[in-house]
Amino acid sequence: MNFYVMASRFVRSLVRSTWKIADGTTCHRQLSISTRLQTIIGSPHPDLDLRKQSLPEYLFSKIDEHSPRTALVDFESGRSYTYSQLKEYAVRIASALRKLGYKKGDIIAIHATNSPEYAILLLALPAAGITMTTSNSSFTAEELAKKLDLTEASCVVTTPTLLPIVMEAFRINVKIQTNIKDIITLGHVSGYKSINTLMEDDGTAFPEDLQVDCENDIVVLPFSSGTTGFPKAVMLNHRCLVANLQQLSCALQTTPDDSFLAVLPMFHVYGITVLTYYAFAGGNKLVTLPRFDPGLFLQAIQNEKISLLHLVPPMAVFMVKHPMVNDFNLSRVQRAICGAAPLGETVHEEFVSKLNINLFQGYGMTEFGPAALCDEIPSNIGTVGKPVPNTLCKIVHPGTTNLITNVGESGEICHKGPQLMKGYLHNQEATNEIVKEGWIHTGDIGYIRKDGNVVITDRVKDLIKYKAFQFIDIRLLLLNWKTFY
Repeated sequence: MNFYVMASRFVRSLVRSTWKIADGTTCHRQLSISTRLQTIIGSPHPDLDLRKQSLPEYLFSKIDEHSPRTALVDFESGRSYTYSQLKEYAVRIASALRKLGYKKGDIIAIHATNSPEYAILLLALPAAGITMTTSNSSFTAEELAKKLDLTEASCVVTTPTLLPIVMEAFRINVKIQTNIKDIITLGHVSGYKSINTLMEDDGTAFPEDLQVDCENDIVVLPFSSGTTGFPKAVMLNHRCLVANLQQLSCALQTTPDDSFLAVLPMFHVYGITVLTYYAFAGGNKLVTLPRFDPGLFLQAIQNEKISLLHLVPPMAVFMVKHPMVNDFNLSRVQRAICGAAPLGETVHEEFVSKLNINLFQGYGMTEFGPAALCDEIPSNIGTVGKPVPNTLCKIVHPGTTNLITNVGESGEICHKGPQLMKGYLHNQEATNEIVKEGWIHTGDIGYIRKDGNVVITDRVKDLIKYKAFQFIDIRLLLLNWKTFY
């Protein structure tokens, strides 16, 4: 056999090795074989044999393992649900919605703040075959009207305090009034259906034999500005969400004894996947707060013995800088994960030294389910880590698909993996602009270090970010601002 053929085969065997672990799962590991090739990197973790299940099927199987444990707690009221009750009420709500005439493929909008019942809806709606769309609870009526119009939602679930915004959105766009059949409130409001009424259903109409196409059936339509500025509805299917949950499980390595605090909004993909669905899959206690209030935030961490904090940079800055943090016992917090925007190295270092909490960063985007990269403990300060399992990352020259082959050279960060969205709703052109040859172009500028960790340095386009929420390309804003001179 030719020496070069033998060498080639040997290299291929090194690049991809395969073995089985104790539970029979087949694992694969991607290895970098040269400095030049490290501008395309894989995960340090073995590849996973990803389950081909619908999201409800996957989560219900996990929930059954944790039936007696506490699943959800409303910190302000003390209202709580066990995992057994979580499943029971999800089934009842799904059945009630079926009896109201909602069927597979219908879209229900949730315009609400965090609560245990919001979390239950995130399970109940896909269990009924219904697609959700989530909206920012701080939206104006005009913004909400645009989202309801685009998604063609046939029902809105909201809180009593946000009901006036919903009604104003109806007045702004008459078409919405025609589409919407029901308004359901998370709390009692005279003249409206309440979530509590749905939770009293007998469950007899629950679709036990629901047929799900994991590739084409959409679970949720969160909104994202992507790389072009204007908000678009992201189609996250069963395949991408189940894959991302398994990837996160490998990367975060939590146990059922970990408790999480859901102050990050459940309308955001961070709150949907990384917090709520991940907690359900892991049997964790999820404590909800409807908003960030400094005192309540710290009190909840202390009283509920939160062990893993989910943060965005402004929250990390608060914990480092505000003197009231010293008045609370945060000793049960072992780790904190920070995402949604880059965290400064100085804040990162101060957080770890002052609070004695291990802090690591994660990176992703709504269009990627969201998790793409995750740091490790001890953290590599200044980086967002390495790819989660079954995920590739590369650096290209901005605006092209041309690979940068020098380690440490900056370019646009791209990802490829099973957690990729199906696309943007009613916007194939925008989908084609951001996804090329199976790779999603993030619009973020960064580089890969020699140790395989990714560093973010800039954006391809200047976008306004406020409290970790991305809004719009500044240039597009100015071009469309009619009163700007």
